[in-house]
Amino acid sequence: MPIYRFHCPECDRHFELLLPRYDAEAHCPACQSAELERENTSFSAVTKNASGCAASGNCPHESAACGCGCGCGGHHHH
Repeated sequence: MPIYRFHCPECDRHFELLLPRYDAEAHCPACQSAELERENTSFSAVTKNASGCAASGNCPHESAACGCGCGCGGHHHH
């Protein structure tokens, strides 16, 4: 599910919500107002390299030090 950023004019709060789709109903977590302004956000993606490790640094290998570019700092033996 994507994260959307909102501004609530009722209480002047900025916040993010995890919503199942763009047009899902949202309410301010502080004042419960549904009159929200959607703010622009940027997206990021997690990609996997050739060995299957997420480039974000979450190494799925048991050693957690495979060196495959996932950022864990070890090296990978086949």
